[in-house]
Amino acid sequence: MSENTQILYENFEMPQLGRTRRIWLYLPSSYHYSDQHYPVIYMQDGQNLFDERYAAFGEWDVDGTLMHLEREGFSGAIVVGIDNGSSLRIDEYSPYRNEHGGGEGDQYADFIVNTLKPYIDSKFRTLHQREHTAIGGSSMGGLISLYAGLKYEYVFGKLLVFSPSLWFSEQIYEFAVHKGIHYPTKYYFLGGDRESPYMRARIGRVAKTIQMNAHSDSQVHVVMREHGDHTESFWRAEFAEACRWLFEFYPVYA
Repeated sequence: MSENTQILYENFEMPQLGRTRRIWLYLPSSYHYSDQHYPVIYMQDGQNLFDERYAAFGEWDVDGTLMHLEREGFSGAIVVGIDNGSSLRIDEYSPYRNEHGGGEGDQYADFIVNTLKPYIDSKFRTLHQREHTAIGGSSMGGLISLYAGLKYEYVFGKLLVFSPSLWFSEQIYEFAVHKGIHYPTKYYFLGGDRESPYMRARIGRVAKTIQMNAHSDSQVHVVMREHGDHTESFWRAEFAEACRWLFEFYPVYA
């Protein structure tokens, strides 16, 4: 864990769910030396983002990646990491139910939008507008990030959706059709051919569904890696490229 990263709260209240959760915070290197305001990325599975001591399957090195981009000239972004609820992870990361669980996704998304985000905006120098607010995650965290981004499209202007668990319910496709896309949003989808024989088709289907139901100039970017697998090491390796595209940062080297 870098010096730019801290555990903001061990037990942050989640009133929508009647429980608490550990919250991580990454501040850009320039935060304490300027009066600049920054975009914010809200990310799921906070245990896996910053510190390998907390990551059972490896960490993303989100802070290290962003610090590297900052050295290349990126102005920076605040990252808010939300720990998953361990045994409650599937319940919280899907608004839909199946034999594996689910059903608390609406309350969880409401927590991010109406409890956590207002707190972060009140305490830190954020660019709070939707065009500067991103949400992201992988696997089930990718599913709930996609759902929250669709439901609260007036809040989130950027979505980072890695290896989403689209298998969980057909309702996510139906929701994208019913909801429609009315704001200009950037969607970054990532998948690997070693994850599932259906990952490419499922991501292609949801991307096409979004594009067909967009009533705005939304942008949908799909990246499929032939050797990509369902691991933190894969997502870690791809995080920088996703940030470059979402935040339109492309360094120019002399």
